Order: sequence, then structure tokens, then C-alpha cells
Amino acid sequence: MTPPQPYLTSSASPCVISEGEAFGYFYGQTSRTILVARSDSSTRPWATIVGGGFGWPTQRYLVNVGYHERLAAFWLTPSKREKMVELLDSMCVDFTTIDPIRVVEREKGNYVGDKTTVGHQALAIAVKPETLSREKGAEVVEACKALLSEHGVDDVECLIRQAECFSSAGPLKLQEPAPCSNDAANFRVPTTSTLGTSIVTTRTPDVEGTRGFYVASSESPGKLYFLTCRHVILPFNSAEENLEYKYTEPRIGIFQPSAESLKLLRQRGVDDIKYLRETVELRLEWLGDVEKREGDRIEAQRDDSRFRIKTFQRQVEEIKSEIIALNTWEDPSNRVIGHVVYSPPLCAGTSPQEYTLDVCICEVDQSRLDTENFLGNVVVWGSSESRILAREYGFEPLDDGIQKLKGLTPVEEMINLKTKSLSDDGDDTGCLAVSKRGAKSGVTFGKANNLPSLRTYFATGPDTKKFRALEWGIFQYDQGPETNMFSGGGGDSGATVFDNDGRILGLLTGWSGTEPLADITYVMPAEFALEEISKRWQKVHTDVLGRV
Repeated sequence: MTPPQPYLTSSASPCVISEGEAFGYFYGQTSRTILVARSDSSTRPWATIVGGGFGWPTQRYLVNVGYHERLAAFWLTPSKREKMVELLDSMCVDFTTIDPIRVVEREKGNYVGDKTTVGHQALAIAVKPETLSREKGAEVVEACKALLSEHGVDDVECLIRQAECFSSAGPLKLQEPAPCSNDAANFRVPTTSTLGTSIVTTRTPDVEGTRGFYVASSESPGKLYFLTCRHVILPFNSAEENLEYKYTEPRIGIFQPSAESLKLLRQRGVDDIKYLRETVELRLEWLGDVEKREGDRIEAQRDDSRFRIKTFQRQVEEIKSEIIALNTWEDPSNRVIGHVVYSPPLCAGTSPQEYTLDVCICEVDQSRLDTENFLGNVVVWGSSESRILAREYGFEPLDDGIQKLKGLTPVEEMINLKTKSLSDDGDDTGCLAVSKRGAKSGVTFGKANNLPSLRTYFATGPDTKKFRALEWGIFQYDQGPETNMFSGGGGDSGATVFDNDGRILGLLTGWSGTEPLADITYVMPAEFALEEISKRWQKVHTDVLGRV
């Protein structure tokens, strides 16, 4: 079969970008990803767009693509999307992901804060560092842009950035979640039945991930299962190891929490206690210095300090209590919460549901559950800061600091989401606000993309094989200091991602960027995963209360 030839374009050919542009174009992006090429480099020369405020480059970063009917029609049609893949393969571009995105430019204004303007929509092709020259990249984006124009998508650019793709993988009764009034609530989460806790297996105790949401099956009444990613439970280094797993002896047991997680949690508690005690000492010293001063203002400051001292002292006692409780989980036999029962091979689903299938089903040892405090699929928000941000982003935390999850986010809704969130250019930029609790990064917030990304999976070995599949991209909620990356580093794989209506969107599978900084986090849709599990194993659902 003759490989497809690169498409020619009648528009201005992109120029080869300079080294300064390569390193400065994504100045505002978390990972400072390096640009290789962009299709509009001739029509929007670097010299005309480089300037930001006070001599710094313009802050420019990736966000959700927004609503674009013609791009969606192209990208969601497998035969059309495959033409893009074939084109890149024919030009020897070994890409890691293709992400439909918008490039947003943030300009700094004097005394009036940040002014954000929407730049343009683009297909962002990610390649491993040093695998594609800027000269070759210019040819590639020209051909990709021409292919889009041929299919009527003439207002979407193409760019190439350097980014790798990573997977995010690291009998006592499980405890009741701490009340939200307890400032040490986060210390108890790893030993509860709530979602987002650290897990490892008896086979690979050095590979840590996150326990995902619970499911039940009418074919196995009374039993309770949870999902996580296959690569957390059954990591493989070759295609020969990527096989269907069905429960056999000896069991693959699941530890919760991991020994490393316990160690880090205790150390964090010790550090927090030290900080709080030092803060109390400083405030007591200040009270001594101003003891004889008079006036309403100084008296108000003294009252505030006394209140804070009592608060910090209470927090110290709460943390000390949680650390003592953690010590009871030191024995590994107390931390085996279940075992693996089924996992399909890591693969792509069949058309049109060509999403990554990266899932493992584990049965819960119900002797580890206390039916008095088992709440089903719930997430603990933890800190007061997380609860404040949750309300600001449209979530509705309960008074006890719990987020109940019910139902699934339909893929179709994410694609066709239309809102009144319009850009300066009149584009619909609305998207779903999402959150997750991961074993590595805790509670974070993000924005779900409006179209899925295409990710390449590589298997090492004598006959290296690869496959490509769709995954849903999640972007950092905003670029402000109050929000963290949605994920980054190992340990978050398997975390349940949910929207601000409390519906389960899917399981976190990995991220793209420059380690350990994530530009885009990827999610396997729950709707797809449950359909595949039901076809391959047993029909499952998320209505687990009453079936324990």
C-alpha cells in the first residue's frame, strides 16, 4: 500500500521558527513546553506577538478547545482522524499525543490586573524532545493545516510541541471520614473507604496508584468492587505481558494505604506540628512585647492572636491524634482490602468508541468495611481551602465536607456543551468544571476539554508495538497561583474524576508535559469503561449502597 503523500497548501507557507520563539512561545505554560513549529508562523510572525508587559514575553498557554462544529465533525469521524494519523506516519512523525486545544494569550495591564484574550484553536501535536527538527516541523504543520482546510476546517491552526506522555502510577476496619471541622481531616483519608486513597499490590508494592470508584454487579449480588487503572495493578513491559487477567490463585492482593504513603503522611504530620508550634511561640512572644500597650486597635490584634493561638494548639492535638491512629496501620496484614478479579488487556476500544481501555476490577474484602460508616462513592474535600474553591467553581460540598457522586457524565454532553461563556471573538469557550482526589496530588480542580485527545501507547520488547486511542484531556482550572496542576508525577492513576454536578467522568490514566510538570491530564471516560466491562466480564453499575 502506498503511503499517503503530504498535502499541499495554497496559503502562506509557515517559516522555520527561531530558537527564541521555540523557548519563549509558551512562556506562561506550566511546563514551559518547547515549540517546534506552528502553521501561522508566517501570518503571525514572532516579532509581532512576542511582547508582553514590562519586557517579559506574552504569557501563552493551552486551554480547552471550546465548541467548534466543523473541527468536532472532522476529529470525531474515525476515517477523517485516521487521515491525520496516516499523514503524520508518512512524514515519520512519532507523536505521543494530538490534542484539540485553544492557545490563550494573557497580556498584563497596568493597575487593572490581568487581561485574558482568546488566541486561536489548534491541533497540538506532541513529540518527544529532540525527535523532530524545527525545519521538518514547518513542513509537517503546513501539511496538517492543508489537510484540515481540505475538510472545511480552515480556521484551526496546527502546532507541534515537545512533550512526553506519562502514566500516573505509585484486619482493621476502614475508618470513618474525619468531620470537616477537623483541620487534620486529610490525614485520615488514606485509611477510609472514601475515594482517592493510595493503593499498591502484593505483587508490585513499589507501583503506587489511586483507588477509583465503586461498582456492583447484579450477577454477583452482595459483592462490592472498585475500579482502578490496569497499569497500576498489572504493569507490563512488553506486548506479550499485556493479556487478559482473570482471577487465579495465588491472589493479587491490594494494600491500602501503601507503606510509602503512610511514611510520608506521618512525616508531613511531624512537619506540620513543628510549624504550628513555632508559630504559636512567635505569637506568644509578640503578645509579651505588646502587653503594656493600650488602644482599641492593639487590643483587637491581641484578641486575634489569642484566637489563632488556640486554633493552632487545637490543630496540633488533632494532628497528634491522627498520627497515633496511623501507627495502627503499620502491619501490612491490616492493609489488605481486597484482590484483583478481572482486567482486560490495555487496548483501544472499537469504533466509534476508540477510547483507551485501561481498567482493572478488584473485589473489596467486606470484612474491612464498617457498614455504619460506608458511604459509597464519596470524596472528602478535606481542607477549608478546597471547600471554598469547590463552591467557587460550582460544586456543592455538603456541610460535613463530603461530595457525593451519582451517575455518569455522558461523553456526548462534553462534546456538545454550549454555554454563554463567550470569548472576545464570540466563540463558545464553555466546558465542564471537574475535580478529583488523587493519592499523589490530593484535591485539584480542572476544566474538561470539549474534544478527546489521541494518545500513543508504546510497548517495549524485541518487537516494539504501539497503539493509539482517545482519552479526555483535562486542563488546569486557571493559571493563577490559587490552583495547582490537575495532576503530575506518579500516584494519581486510577483517581476518580467528577464534574460539578457530582457525576463520575472517568478514571485518570496519565498526563502530558515535561516531568514532573503536567500540561494536560488524561481520563478514560467512565461511561465507556463500564460498557466495556459489562460486555467482557459482568454487567456493572455505580449504585452500590444497599448491596454491601
